[in-house]
Amino acid sequence: MRETKKGVSYLSQSALKEILAEPNADNRLGMRNRFLMILLYDSGARIQEILDLKVKDLCLEFDTPLVYVMGKGNKVRALPLMDKTIEHLKQYLSVYHPQYPQNGDDCLFYTIIRGRKQAMSADNVSVFIKKYARLAKERCPEIPDRIHAHLFRHSRAMHLYQSGIPLSYIKGFLGHVSATATGIYASADTSMIKEALEKAAYQGNATSDLPI
Repeated sequence: MRETKKGVSYLSQSALKEILAEPNADNRLGMRNRFLMILLYDSGARIQEILDLKVKDLCLEFDTPLVYVMGKGNKVRALPLMDKTIEHLKQYLSVYHPQYPQNGDDCLFYTIIRGRKQAMSADNVSVFIKKYARLAKERCPEIPDRIHAHLFRHSRAMHLYQSGIPLSYIKGFLGHVSATATGIYASADTSMIKEALEKAAYQGNATSDLPI
């Protein structure tokens, strides 16, 4: 007998909304941090894929605006951006990259140390994500105690699956090599199984003769 796989942790839509509402977008850092989390979720990319982005990886002039990310095995994938994400992106560029699309080799996300721009670190992101989650948890208890950047990727995948997107599409979106890796989202969402069973039972009255 095979052991069942451990469930995948992810944020509900309401929990995600509360965390994204926490940064103060009226200041530079708050606006930057909020946009990074939005892009992290919308793209479903790994945190390092986001931090490795250069300005030139953005293609906003296409009919379908997208961003190119470099995944595992140096494989590039194109990820479409939603309209709301593009609005936040343009606001971010106007502050942090006002000369866009020039200086294409600059890091999209950066910090300034001793007057020099440096690529933002994953530790930096971890600090503010945990801070916002801790504050948001006061309003939304369902936010988990332990939160990390990869949770945004899991959440995006689960929300896509719950909305009916085929696993084969999600596999390409996430950059998974094996379908097994993507299959965890199907096995994790027991709520969809329950709803499907209830729907089938209602339509066929399948449980009418069962002692339950």
